[in-house]
Amino acid sequence: MIRRRSAIFLAAGLLAPLALVGSPAGAALDQDLVVSAVAGPPGTEVTVSSASCTSPSEGDASLSVSLYTGTAPNQQIAAFAESYDGETSITIPDWVDSAQPAVLEASCVVYTETDTEEIAYTPVDFDVEPGLGVPVQVRTFSRTELLAGQGVTITGNCGAELGDGLVQAVIGSGTDQTGKDMALQAGQGYGQINPDGTFELELYVTNAFVSLDADFDGDQITDIGVTEEPMDIPAGDYTAFVYCSDQDVESLQFLEPQALVVTGDAPTDGSDLVAATTTSDVTASGTCLNGDVTGGLESISIDDLNGGADTPTDVVRTNRFATSRTGGASSSVVARRAASADLVRTSDLGRALAGDGFAEFEGTPGADGTWSFTDAAGFDRGIVISVASCGDPLADGYLYDPQGVEVDVQVPPTVPPTVPPTVPPTVPVPAPAPANAVSGTPDYAG
Repeated sequence: MIRRRSAIFLAAGLLAPLALVGSPAGAALDQDLVVSAVAGPPGTEVTVSSASCTSPSEGDASLSVSLYTGTAPNQQIAAFAESYDGETSITIPDWVDSAQPAVLEASCVVYTETDTEEIAYTPVDFDVEPGLGVPVQVRTFSRTELLAGQGVTITGNCGAELGDGLVQAVIGSGTDQTGKDMALQAGQGYGQINPDGTFELELYVTNAFVSLDADFDGDQITDIGVTEEPMDIPAGDYTAFVYCSDQDVESLQFLEPQALVVTGDAPTDGSDLVAATTTSDVTASGTCLNGDVTGGLESISIDDLNGGADTPTDVVRTNRFATSRTGGASSSVVARRAASADLVRTSDLGRALAGDGFAEFEGTPGADGTWSFTDAAGFDRGIVISVASCGDPLADGYLYDPQGVEVDVQVPPTVPPTVPPTVPPTVPVPAPAPANAVSGTPDYAG
């Protein structure tokens, strides 16, 4: 049997890695970069191409370009694009200050079966000319200081030309607003841009996740388990990067990066998820002193994993909770038991693990802050993952670290009842016949 591991980052959205905005280190080879423009106002589309950045027959070649504005140590990233056909384009955002210098940095990475070649092109200066009117591509953060485990609301505008596209955000450690020196990714989120270009995005400071461990026999999964990775975000300075794109996510327009300060940790480790051994019941529980608890359970069976999904990440979708504490579903009708620590299923949905693979719960903890929620998975072998929040993470509450548990119902073998051995009945022994009486007069010595 061959053992492989597939990691599923459940607290993370499906985001383009910000690490791509940094040009890879390497020799400056084949300096054949062609830039369509070296000056222009906001809104200018700049196309870069390289005849040498082509995919070999046994691999791929990725051409990327980044636009940086300002000077170190206050330099900022403004745009990024990547393509696999030797040509890509970026658009100059309207918030970029025309009085500041700007530079285009491009690179090509060629991947083959045996090697990776990195080509860093000579940077190209770009003159951002003054734009017309007040910048539209702006953003506002609800707060800039918070605990790890809490979140911020970001409102802003990506521009009407990106309406119905995607807005995404990443939190990185440090004060470098280019993203090149990010040592730790401390959170990410994503959302939809409105048709008029406006958006509202929730971004949480957490890097906790659950990974799925799978044993394979050929192409079939024979056993699965989970590993919980708790949040690990030290207090200190961080930077939030917000970027907008169309649905293809090939060209990104960054909004101005924002400095954040993480002042400490919320008690995100205050929940647990356990499975019964002889039934498919799972119980999420914890302690919360900051308000009501909202959460959800999501499950996937080993049979579902073997039923045609390309990878486990295609079927485990718990990350959607990271940016919407109710999973995007309405919770307008919620039954509550204010005096009980047992939370209840969101009544307007009625979802249960056994039927839908996803169940939401909400309620008020008991007087001592403890709470629990139990539901039954619809299988005997699989995994269940829980995500929950204590109070409002966008205010004084926080997200719990996601929890995972393996469901492996072990039904005890049937033991036949013990039948005592048959004992033959006891036949009573007849009493001996009395002795014959003897007549006479007894004598006594005395």
